[in-house]
Amino acid sequence: MTASVSPESGGQYPLNKEQIAKLNRSLRNPASTGWQAPPLTPGDWKDLPPDRGLLTLISIHDWFEAARPSIISDAWRQIDRVRTSRIACYPDGVMVEFQRSDEDGNCGLASALVHESGFLLMNGGGPQIHNYNQESEGRPELDSAGGRRSYLSFFMNWIHGDDGRYQVLYRPGDLQDRLLDPSAMSPDWPIRPPRQIRDTKLRSEGKYRYDVWVLVGRRLFRVEMLMRPQGLLEMTEDTMIADDLPVRPEWMDGPFLMSASMHGEATQS
Repeated sequence: MTASVSPESGGQYPLNKEQIAKLNRSLRNPASTGWQAPPLTPGDWKDLPPDRGLLTLISIHDWFEAARPSIISDAWRQIDRVRTSRIACYPDGVMVEFQRSDEDGNCGLASALVHESGFLLMNGGGPQIHNYNQESEGRPELDSAGGRRSYLSFFMNWIHGDDGRYQVLYRPGDLQDRLLDPSAMSPDWPIRPPRQIRDTKLRSEGKYRYDVWVLVGRRLFRVEMLMRPQGLLEMTEDTMIADDLPVRPEWMDGPFLMSASMHGEATQS
């Protein structure tokens, strides 16, 4: 899926011609050599060409500036790549992910879910996702195994606690990509995709339990997540596997999840 998206915007705070020209130059002459981090939500991601990426970013920017002025910072003009994907948990929506590269060589990823009535910008909080799930067109598709697994990654990657996001790991390489010292990786950690734990009683109630490997800050956990109807998630058990791992730091800057370049260390201010 590569189509750009442009729901009707409120139009009260549009980008001016100079800002659009700067964003256009950034997209056509990216500062980065490629995507500096994998997608935050698994999917069949496709890069948008600069012209369609520009239209998509203008629509998203104008929508949110009309609703909440200044929610998007000047960092918006540093975006140099845009990609889109369908995700199984919201089959009627489209995820848009965009990357910015700052002056210090750090990269940031931001995501928006495009739906029938507008956009849902991921910001590290859960209430907006829960509110959207209560709407008739926003209810996640949790009847299929693929939809449930997709929702686990979507929700947990964008909920931030004191130590950062809850990064769902699918394979050992997901953790290796975050480690500054590859030798900290243990071959005894059987990291694998989220696995449903069979429970006939829970399933009859529309609930599901999952065994999930997750990285939170510098700590690696194996947890059990209970998924309730309409996407409510609860961590029912957790086992810490490793502490104080030498991971590449991440931090939020507005809607952007910032991290160091894959080829260097962070210079967080």
